[in-house]
Amino acid sequence: KIASMDVEGAQRTTPTKRKRQEESSSKDDALSKNRKIENEPLAPIDDDKDIDMVQLEDVAVDSFEEEIFVDGTELVDENDEEMWENKVWKPEEHPLGEGEKLDYDSSAYDMIHFMTVDWPCLSCDIIRDNLGTRRSRYPHTAYVVAGSQADTAENNRILLMKVSDLYRTRHDSGSSDSEENSFDLDDDPILEYKSIPHSQGGINKIRSMPQHPHIVATWCENSNVYIYNLEPYLNALDTPPRRRLQKNPKPDYTFKAHPAEGWSLSWSNIIAGRLISGDCSKNIYINNPVEGGAWATDYVPFIGHSASVEDLRWSPSEGDVFASCSVDKSIKLWDARESKNFVVSIDNAHSSDVNVIDWNERKNFLLASGGDDGSMKVWDLRDITEPLYTFGFHKKPITSIEWCPSEPSMISVSSEDDSVTIWDLSLKSEETEFPTQLLFIHRGQQYIKEAHWHKQIEGVLVTTAYDGFNVFKPSNI
Repeated sequence: KIASMDVEGAQRTTPTKRKRQEESSSKDDALSKNRKIENEPLAPIDDDKDIDMVQLEDVAVDSFEEEIFVDGTELVDENDEEMWENKVWKPEEHPLGEGEKLDYDSSAYDMIHFMTVDWPCLSCDIIRDNLGTRRSRYPHTAYVVAGSQADTAENNRILLMKVSDLYRTRHDSGSSDSEENSFDLDDDPILEYKSIPHSQGGINKIRSMPQHPHIVATWCENSNVYIYNLEPYLNALDTPPRRRLQKNPKPDYTFKAHPAEGWSLSWSNIIAGRLISGDCSKNIYINNPVEGGAWATDYVPFIGHSASVEDLRWSPSEGDVFASCSVDKSIKLWDARESKNFVVSIDNAHSSDVNVIDWNERKNFLLASGGDDGSMKVWDLRDITEPLYTFGFHKKPITSIEWCPSEPSMISVSSEDDSVTIWDLSLKSEETEFPTQLLFIHRGQQYIKEAHWHKQIEGVLVTTAYDGFNVFKPSNI
């Protein structure tokens, strides 16, 4: 069950747990330390088709339930939700049985849609578009780029996706949706995509350049970082191209200095085209843009960590400052104008590997981190002696963490416990069953790898996981 928590005016929404029996399909149980996925393909994509309808589950509840009487006694229909107590599902207290699968409560969402692709994607990014900022009117349109982790190198793809007609989700029986707003409810979204071969290998991380979103960088499992210009393919999602698109485009730039593969990759928001990458051999390199649309690499690495560099983030306000985190349990700050050594270190930031970090773009003195220990922490960089906040709600490693672009106190966290949580740190802490800062819990996916806020559509997130993508907006955000 998707569990939602609404902390507004002391009101809490905690949807009902519902289990649905289905035949379970055999899937690999384990992920490697570096969070790769090896499995059989999901529903395949036909590369010859550019338009496909996203199939949604029919979650409508019949408005009429037949009453059944036996010997004068009415039997209660077990599907009658009014007979069940609303409470947050806790997997540690009520684990799913064999063949059971979580279903969602539509009243917990303003919008939720699902997509499956040929192979699972470890990483995705939301592409900036020209449709306007702070959008709230339905239906929505979103552009997403993702990188696959296929069974063989030649089967890997970069997927450019345009998802349109993202309508609001119609609530189950008892909905308060008025007839006058019914025009923006429940219609099948349309998925248009371009599939670009990435035969060099699986894609560990993929990122779109903020200033020029058609420029995409991939961190490949073969230890190389590639930069692609995908402008013709991105434009073709909106306008049919006059010429046939190249089936197997070559990268515009290939960076081969890393001695091992990695997962950390970040474009600068200040200096267009500046790209930083870190590997499992503790090296950090910077690629700088040069005239003519090319890049030049500084082949002297930044070395300060004693183990794998897990994540990197450029400062949102200073073009030469960046942060890194590592398996060595530390978070470090660097200044590219200085020597190749770090300038600040938060040692033992977590009790084990520090997996992910994110820098608050609105409050640039705040840095969030997530660790293998399942904890999420927020650091005030003006005083790093102790974390400003520490939450241990998740019991398995954190896989992504991201500040909300429109609300500087709000943050999303994904975990290997198959959930995404949304927090509002402006709320006061009180002694309750759940942390009062916890706004929402999204479940229903397996092995969630990343969760990203859409910077132009308020309150909308995109997640990528073993079993595909979710696009959703919580009802209380």
